[in-house]
Amino acid sequence: MFAVGGQQQRVDRLVVAAHGRHSAASPSWADLDLLAEVLGRPDERAGELAKMADDARIASEQCERDYDALVRRQSDAD
Repeated sequence: MFAVGGQQQRVDRLVVAAHGRHSAASPSWADLDLLAEVLGRPDERAGELAKMADDARIASEQCERDYDALVRRQSDAD
């Protein structure tokens, strides 16, 4: 699995390399740039989803700590 941004960096390197070998028979720079952008979108989305998962995990852990503290407080009161 690629690290966030890793796939985009790989695509960027491929685009730069392809630009250096540009000929009349090869795709235009605009086509290569579009390809790089399209291939980079899944990597961006993966980063967004990873952040959402991290945020949900952090909230879940906080909720668990709050619940445990409440249960402890309730049992101490009994």
